Amino acid sequence: MRDLSKKFLPLVLAVPFVVLAGCATQADLDALRDDVTKAQEMAQSAEQSAAASAAEARRAADEAKRAADEAKAASEKADRIYQESLRK
Repeated sequence: MRDLSKKFLPLVLAVPFVVLAGCATQADLDALRDDVTKAQEMAQSAEQSAAASAAEARRAADEAKRAADEAKAASEKADRIYQESLRK
């Protein structure tokens, strides 16, 4: 029986060290929380930036459509004037 306890004593004493070494420390968990928080902040910032870019793109598209409509109207007016000048 005594030989058995001598064989298992180092094993029994090593188990807590192995368990503790395998677990994350509070500092590790805090660092992970900080990393997650920073990642969430970066994602939120990127989302806001994307929303602002999308709004700017919509404004630019609206402005381009207005400019195209104005160009079309000017072209039609120039064609009418040209056609009238041919009839004279």
